[in-house]
Amino acid sequence: MTRAGERLEWDMRFAVLCGGVLAIFLAHAAYLVCLTEDAFITYRFAANWVNGHGLVWNPGEAPVEGYTNFLWLCVCALLLVLGIDLPTATQALGVAASVLILVLSWRMARRLGASPRLALFPCVVLACSGPFATWSTSGMETSAFALFVVLATEAAARFVEGDGERRHAAMAIVALVVATLLRPEGALVAAVLGGGVLVLAARSRDKGVAIPVAAGLVYLALIGAYTAWRLHYFGHPLPNTFYAKTGGGFAQAARGAEYVGLFVLHFVLPWAVALGIALLGERSRLAARFAEPRLLLSSVLLVVYSAYILFVGGDYMAMYRFFVPVWPALALVLTGFVLHAVDDPGLTPRRLSIVKVGVLLGLLGTGIHSTPLEARYFEKPEHMHGNHRGVETERWYVARQRLIGRFFARYGERDESIATGAIGAVAWESGLRVYDVHGIVDAHIAHHGRSQGTLGSGLPGHEKTDYPYIFDKKPTFYMFSRRLRKEPLRGIPKLAPEVDERVVREYKVGSVRLEDRVNGQSGYFSFLERRDRNPGPRGSRR
Repeated sequence: MTRAGERLEWDMRFAVLCGGVLAIFLAHAAYLVCLTEDAFITYRFAANWVNGHGLVWNPGEAPVEGYTNFLWLCVCALLLVLGIDLPTATQALGVAASVLILVLSWRMARRLGASPRLALFPCVVLACSGPFATWSTSGMETSAFALFVVLATEAAARFVEGDGERRHAAMAIVALVVATLLRPEGALVAAVLGGGVLVLAARSRDKGVAIPVAAGLVYLALIGAYTAWRLHYFGHPLPNTFYAKTGGGFAQAARGAEYVGLFVLHFVLPWAVALGIALLGERSRLAARFAEPRLLLSSVLLVVYSAYILFVGGDYMAMYRFFVPVWPALALVLTGFVLHAVDDPGLTPRRLSIVKVGVLLGLLGTGIHSTPLEARYFEKPEHMHGNHRGVETERWYVARQRLIGRFFARYGERDESIATGAIGAVAWESGLRVYDVHGIVDAHIAHHGRSQGTLGSGLPGHEKTDYPYIFDKKPTFYMFSRRLRKEPLRGIPKLAPEVDERVVREYKVGSVRLEDRVNGQSGYFSFLERRDRNPGPRGSRR
């Protein structure tokens, strides 16, 4: 075979490998496809904005920053203007962002010195990771945010390496500004990467700190202007969701520590064998490898971001949503350990075999959480939905909420309202005014609501409330459950001592039989309805 023929054959084999990794990811994402409840909150804000009401949850109310993804909200608004279906389009954008992360991860591994084939390792890790696959199809900004975190990390590393300093400093700033507009945590990423670049530049004889300082000032100016607008428009320095979900002190940190610890147990511990073999190598070589800018910045980002997740108390949604933005960093760090192991001059065939077994165990230990086997070997965490079970829960939840929302769209009148703790899909499908019991989109409850138990020890984002305040709004309907019962509910359930007597006086139980074909269930959906309700002729809302 000629040299050209050998090169073509190698290229074809490599292309097949790349296609295989991509196929694994796409199949994984399709298997775990999961449009989430919170995506509909952004859709609602975008629709109100496009319809001329401003950034409000309910038309006519004061603006409230009940979202944490301004740039994603802008994308949703644009899609609405173009007449494109939001759930489908946002899911497609999430998958596209994840595919770009795979490409960038391969390029970053190549710059670590990996061969073209070995550089596919972080891509395989990501493709086999349930969190990475699940949140690519969530309809939320998670994958897009992760993409710009990766872009910023690579640009910062290229700057430190001296490859087109001004150009890569500009690329890093653009990526960090976009990341910060996608998620407030982008500011934390900017602080970590900016601080790391400053330290590395100060240590270098060939570099000064003038360019990173100037780049940092540009970032601060742009984000400062955005923050000033937010403060003027909403009246608070942080998103409303921060106030609604935090404030639990030690209990909140303890819940966050549990979240971080379970993530390590589920998705880091499976790599113990591979990491252990890597650590047996020469420590000075390992230290030199992790002094490489990409690995150093990714490692520091992982540690700081994990501490932030602990501080804010973790999350309850499926598949460790909060860790997805740094999943590519974790995959790159694992790549650094594997490269250290296979590049060891003292590597024996036996140790190489153990490394391969360790990698296989890591992939299997990661992938098991995407399967029903997860329920057999792992208990469901107290404060979160779980992994594979969490995806199933979220799917069930969204399907049921959309069904109920469509019922209220038919049953309710245009000026009527629903009070509920499950606001996203119900609000999107019903089109009614929706009052949020837990304050995610309500500034009063976010700032002044109280928890019935110790704040920080319950389900994140579902602890604060103010029932007298909610019922002072006189909601037409109160949705206290999403269950479908065999028989209509007879009596009014207890809500809170301070409003129970009032609820009995002002509300009655309403029930309707619903067929939930998506979840394969049927029965009576019961809710509270105001006794003085006087609906118009059937269908008048339309």
